[in-house]
Amino acid sequence: MPFWPLRGAGSGWIEVGLLLSERLGVLDPAVWTDTCGRAVCARFSEGESTVSSSDLLLTAFARGRRAVDCYVSESARRKHIWGEESATERLLMAAWPEVPYAQFNRPQEKMIGADWLWWFVDRTGECFGIIVQAKKMKQTNTGLTVDFRYPNNTGQQMMSLFVTAREFDLPAAYMLYCGDKEYRRDSNSWCPACSGEESCCRRCERAGTLLLPALAADQMRSQTPSIAAEDAFRDGFPLEDAVDRSVLTEPLVRDLNIRSVDLPLRKFLVTPQYGPREIAKKMFEVVSKMRSGQFSAVAPERPTISDEEVFIFPSTPCDSGHFRTPYYPHILNGLRRQLPEYVEPVMNGAVPPSNLSDRLAGMVVVQI
Repeated sequence: MPFWPLRGAGSGWIEVGLLLSERLGVLDPAVWTDTCGRAVCARFSEGESTVSSSDLLLTAFARGRRAVDCYVSESARRKHIWGEESATERLLMAAWPEVPYAQFNRPQEKMIGADWLWWFVDRTGECFGIIVQAKKMKQTNTGLTVDFRYPNNTGQQMMSLFVTAREFDLPAAYMLYCGDKEYRRDSNSWCPACSGEESCCRRCERAGTLLLPALAADQMRSQTPSIAAEDAFRDGFPLEDAVDRSVLTEPLVRDLNIRSVDLPLRKFLVTPQYGPREIAKKMFEVVSKMRSGQFSAVAPERPTISDEEVFIFPSTPCDSGHFRTPYYPHILNGLRRQLPEYVEPVMNGAVPPSNLSDRLAGMVVVQI
C-alpha cells in the first residue's frame, strides 16, 4: 500500500518515511530513500513490524482527539469562540502522517458547510466512504447543546450535506466535537457505557470526537438543542472505535428487514466484521436501532439494485421508515470493492476534479 505525499509536498514519501521510521524504529532515518519507503511497506505487509497498522491508527486518532479536546477546552477557558473547521484541521494535523489527507481550496461563496470525504480502505482494496461534516457541541450552564437546524432554524447546512452525499452516492455523517470530560462536565451522565460514574471509562475518554450518521441526526432536528445533544452523544460512536479491533458491533439480528435480505448481506449483519466493513456496520447499527423504534411498517418493495462491480452489497431493501431516504442503500452504498480512480492522483498532489473541490473541503484516506 502506498504512502501518498501529503499536503501537496513533493517530498511526501521522504517526509512520511522519516517520521514513521523514527517513531517505529524500523529503519535508520539517515539512509531513508523512496526505495526504503517501499521496503517498509513490504515489511508491514509481511508482518515483520511489531507494531500493527491498527495500533498506529488508534494512536494517531487518539492524538487527533486530544488535540481537538485541548483546543475546545482552552477556547472555552479563555471565552473564545471555537470553530468546527479549525477543530477538524487540528484533528487531521495531529493524526498525520499515519492518516494522510488532502485539503482543497474551495470558492468562498460555495462554503455552506465544511464537508470532508473520508475513505477507509483495507489491504484487499475494499473501502468504505463517508461524507463528513463537523458539528460542535456548545457548552452552556446546563450542559451541552447542538444545532442541527443551522443556520437560523432552516437546516440548510444539513440539507447541503445530504445533497453532497447523494452526488457521491455515499452515506452522510457528522463529526461531533464534544470536548474533554471537564468541558462536558454537566453532560457526562449521558455516557451509554457508564452514565458518567466511572473515572476510567474508555467511552468517556474517547467521546470528544464522535461519528454520528446524518440520518440519525436528521431525526433529532425537531428536538430542542439540549435533548438533541444528549441523543447525539449517546448514539454517536468514538472515531477511535472505528479502527479499534477490540470494539466490535453486536449481531444486528433485530433489524426489521433481516428476513428479506440476501445471504451475503445477512451474514454481514450477524457476524463479526473488520476494517471498512466494521465501520460501515457501526454506522448502520445506529440507524437500524433507530428504525426499530419507528412505527411505520416495512414496505414490501423490490430491493434497490446497484452496480455489483462497484458496490459490495448491490441489492438492498428500499425501506425508508421515517428517514428521508432508504437507510440500507444510503449507508451500505459506501462499501465499495475498490477506491474510485480519483483518490490516488489527488492524494499524490494532483489538482482535484471540480466535482470534488466545488463540494468538499478535502479528502482523508485511512489505510486499515
